[in-house]
Amino acid sequence: GIPAHVSGMFPMSHIDFKTPNPQETKALFIQLMLEKGFLASNLYYAMNAHKMDHVSEYISAVDEAFKVLSDCLKNGKCSEMMKGQQSSTGFKRLT
Repeated sequence: GIPAHVSGMFPMSHIDFKTPNPQETKALFIQLMLEKGFLASNLYYAMNAHKMDHVSEYISAVDEAFKVLSDCLKNGKCSEMMKGQQSSTGFKRLT
């Protein structure tokens, strides 16, 4: 239920959120993943160091984060859940 597009090549995938405020959605996803113990972004780079347990835990955390994102997008409450600022794009944050 989250408008998004997954692209990239395996094992380097990324999610582009197609929400009204994609940078806020990305920041909230990062926040939710941090709360679950993952330093994550909208990028995923799988590597040989990842064991199946790591992947399973990550997927479970993503599922939970996506549930929260889906709910807040439906009720328009995502901004209220943010503890920080929304993400910036590219080098814009440096100017």
